[in-house]
Amino acid sequence: MNLINLKCETCGAQLKRTASMRTLQCEYCGSKYFAEISGETHGLEDRTFILPVEVEEDVAMKYILRETQRREFVHEDTEKTISQIRPNGVMIPCYSFECQLTSNWFGENSVKKMRQVYNQLTGLYEDQPYEEWYPQNGQHYGSHNAFVSVSGALKESEGKWGELFPLPMEKKALFLDDSENQRFSLEIPNMAPEEAWIKGEREANRLEEEACKALVERLKGVNSKIEKKEVSLLYTPVWIFNYRVDNIPYRNIVCCIRGKVIGEMPTNFEKLFEKLRNIQKEMAKLSTYFVIIIIGTILLLITLIGSALVPFTGIAIYLLYQKRNEMQKKFDKEFEALISTNKYNLCYYILRKRTDLISALNLGTIPGIDIVERCLDEEEGGKIDPVIVKELAARYLLATKPAGSETPAEKIEKFLGMKKDKTDPVIEKSKKPEAIQTSKTNCTCGQVIKEGWKICPICGNKIN
Repeated sequence: MNLINLKCETCGAQLKRTASMRTLQCEYCGSKYFAEISGETHGLEDRTFILPVEVEEDVAMKYILRETQRREFVHEDTEKTISQIRPNGVMIPCYSFECQLTSNWFGENSVKKMRQVYNQLTGLYEDQPYEEWYPQNGQHYGSHNAFVSVSGALKESEGKWGELFPLPMEKKALFLDDSENQRFSLEIPNMAPEEAWIKGEREANRLEEEACKALVERLKGVNSKIEKKEVSLLYTPVWIFNYRVDNIPYRNIVCCIRGKVIGEMPTNFEKLFEKLRNIQKEMAKLSTYFVIIIIGTILLLITLIGSALVPFTGIAIYLLYQKRNEMQKKFDKEFEALISTNKYNLCYYILRKRTDLISALNLGTIPGIDIVERCLDEEEGGKIDPVIVKELAARYLLATKPAGSETPAEKIEKFLGMKKDKTDPVIEKSKKPEAIQTSKTNCTCGQVIKEGWKICPICGNKIN
C-alpha cells in the first residue's frame, strides 16, 4: 500500500494516509490545511499488524457519556457538547517485544512454629506463634510481551492508554489492505525499534520479576537474561474527541477494542471548590468548639467550681480533636483525588479563565509556575508538577474566600461577648466609638469591663 507522510504544523503529529485521501486535517488537534497533499510515499514496515475495530464511533460516544455520569463535578454542558461532535479515527503505534527470559532468583520462605513464652502477669507459660524464614532459590523460564508506546502526538496525561496493555495479540492481523485506513489515519512511530527497546527491555525484566515474586514469599533478587526477542509494530485503533466546554479545550480518547475512555472530563470547578470549601467550614467549626471548651474549662477552674467537670471536658476535647483529625483526613483525601484527576484543566481554569484573581494568587512566589504556563501553551498536562497544582488550588480557595466570613478567633470573641456584631445597626448608631472602646465599670475581681461584654473573661461572672 502506498502511504503519504503528513506532519501537522500545529501539534507536530505525523500521520500516514493513503494516496487517495485528499483531506488535510489533523485528527489530533483538528487543524485544517487547504493545500495539495505532497510528501514521500512509503510502504508498510515488516511485521506490521493491526487490531480490529470493535467499537464504532456511535458506541464510543456512549462510552464517553457513561463516563461523565461516573465522575464527580462534570460540567453540565458536557453531554450536549459531546453529542454534537464527530470523532476522528487514528491508529496509534506501539512496538511489541515478545521476549523469552531465563532467570535465577533467590528469596525466603517462612515456616510457622509455636513456642512457649512465660507470661509475667499470669505466671504461666503460654503458646505463642512465630515464623522462621529460610533461604530459597531457583530458576524460572518466562515468556513475556513488552509493549512500548511510540506515539509522538499523545499528551503525557493521555499516555495512560498504556493501561490497556497487554493488548489482545490473539486478535492481531497483518496489515495487508487499506479498508480501515480509509477511516483511520496511521500515526508514524516517533522512535525506531532500537530506541524503543531501551524501554522494552526494562518492561520485560519488570514482568519477569513479577512472575518470580509468585514463586516465593519474599523475593530478594532476580538475575534475568533475555534469550530471544521478536519485534512487531502494532497499530491500535482509537476514536479521538476534540471539543470545548466553557471555552476550555478537552480531548478524550476511546479505545476501539475495549472501550476504555482516557482523558480529563469537563469539570465544574465552582462546584468542586465549593465542596472543598464546605469541608473547610466544618473544620473551622470544630476548631471553634475546641477552643471554646478549652477557654470554658480554664474559666471554670479559675472559679474553683469546675474541678468535677474536668474529666467531662477532657473527654469532649479528645472527641473534638479526633473529629477534627477525621475531617482533615477527609479534606486531604478529597483534595488529592480532585486535584490529581483534574490537574491540567484545573490549572487552565485558574490561570486562563480566572484572570481576575492573578494579583490575589501572588503567582510570582510559586516556584515553577512558569513551567505550568508553558505546559498549558503546549497542552502537556502530564508534565505539570502536582505539588504546584495543590499550591495553586490552595491559594485559589484562599483568594475566593466568601466576603464577611469570620475566623474561629472572631467567632470565639463574639460568643464570649468580647466582640460586638459589626452588622448590628442599633449599636452603630447609638454608641460613639469612644464609648464602645472603653468603660470605667469594674468586675468584683478588679477586671475593667468594656462596653458590650456579657461575662468577665477572668472570673466568669455575668455582667448586668
